Amino acid sequence: MAHSNDNRRAEIPPTVYGAATADDGWHHTPPPAAPQRRLVAKASHNQLWRNGFTLIELLVVIVILSILMGILLHVFARTREKGRRVTCINNLKQIDLCLLSYKQDYNDRDVGWISLLYPDYLKSKNIYKCPSDANPPGTAANAWLARIDGQHAVTYDREGSIGLDVGCDPDTRVGYVSYFYEFSNAKCEWGLAPEITPPAPYSWGELKEIQLKQGGDGYHDVNVGYEESWFPVIRCFWHLDNLKNFSPSRLIPNSEQPVYNFGFGGNVFMSKAKWEDGVW
Repeated sequence: MAHSNDNRRAEIPPTVYGAATADDGWHHTPPPAAPQRRLVAKASHNQLWRNGFTLIELLVVIVILSILMGILLHVFARTREKGRRVTCINNLKQIDLCLLSYKQDYNDRDVGWISLLYPDYLKSKNIYKCPSDANPPGTAANAWLARIDGQHAVTYDREGSIGLDVGCDPDTRVGYVSYFYEFSNAKCEWGLAPEITPPAPYSWGELKEIQLKQGGDGYHDVNVGYEESWFPVIRCFWHLDNLKNFSPSRLIPNSEQPVYNFGFGGNVFMSKAKWEDGVW
């Protein structure tokens, strides 16, 4: 019986999962591929979903970086402007000290133009230019502005300006002067109270000397002068908060600020565009 059973097992035909071979008489084939195809399809779906999420993340990162770049650029711009202001103040201080030295050497007389301090008092032409000066590149020397709106152009220390006194014109070797000098030898077109305004013609320097000592300008009564430390001698209009908004066709309002000033006291102070309206 045992032998018979062995024969019957030996005669069992191959199943659908195998086929006879020369080695052992049977070859087992792999299971159907359908389950593997389902797994591949599922993986592909997950990969597509993952790619879409990565794109969103990338867009978020780009937006965040753009915001950060904008903030950093603003900070860098403000830092650069602070550096320019420091340089400008140093320039003004050197010019102011030279103005004081000139007054001592010439019996308290003011120099007609600050360019005339070169080269005896100021050795470098670079001191005359503010780092924030916004005159466009290529501007001609006779068109250079000390104020972006071009106001009071006769006082600009540049080629073509004329002094009221014979032989007292700007030194054109300096070239480009960014700063506004209140005591220039340019002809003055405005006046103070009639009783203290000198006979015409008179220079800016002459009238400013009277204003400093006697007032009479509508802010101080006649014979009520100003303190030298708060009376501007040389000014810089290139650091105004809204400088880009102004041009010869759009004048700087009197309230615009800050303007950097140096007085005869050797001190720096800030003011509004019309300094009589506020200094600090």
